[in-house]
Amino acid sequence: MIGLVLAGGDSSRFGSDKALYHLPGLGLSCAQLAVRKLRPFCHSILISASQQNGSQLARQTRFGGRTIFDQVPYDRHGPLSGIIAATSHFVGLHDYLILAVDYPLVSRVSLEDLVNHQQTFLVAGGRAHFTVCHLTISHQQVVSWVQDHGWRLGQFMIKGCHCHPLVLSRSMELYNMNYNDGGFN
Repeated sequence: MIGLVLAGGDSSRFGSDKALYHLPGLGLSCAQLAVRKLRPFCHSILISASQQNGSQLARQTRFGGRTIFDQVPYDRHGPLSGIIAATSHFVGLHDYLILAVDYPLVSRVSLEDLVNHQQTFLVAGGRAHFTVCHLTISHQQVVSWVQDHGWRLGQFMIKGCHCHPLVLSRSMELYNMNYNDGGFN
């Protein structure tokens, strides 16, 4: 299985780069934490970075994963840009365990649940978290979808990949880190 850390977002609401943010008391950035969480399940880990944070992420995660960048003309379109960049490194269908840096509290148990259920994304508290998922996809599949249907990740997951929700009873771990105010939402 290939791990993909989505770390290339703008973090505009957060106020600084979420991927590089060090969580109090952990001594790790959100990107380093995501790599560490994926490591037990994945033989290879890619970190989808932006041009702004790529060199710092490469230094931080050099022993845990390989930093990649969005590819023109598929760049700067959110998570699907990162997925296109990742899948371009492999031929044919592959399993991807995807984790955005927004979810530093996601547990090993939840990731293990994803690993054991193909074509799934996590749902907690009635909210879908499409950037915490397990997909079997190819590069051509993602590119074709984007060209024909656009950049909506949820639509790609549900209609393009036929993914199903994997509902968690432990909703606290899927609070999204949107604001740098010490809380999650």
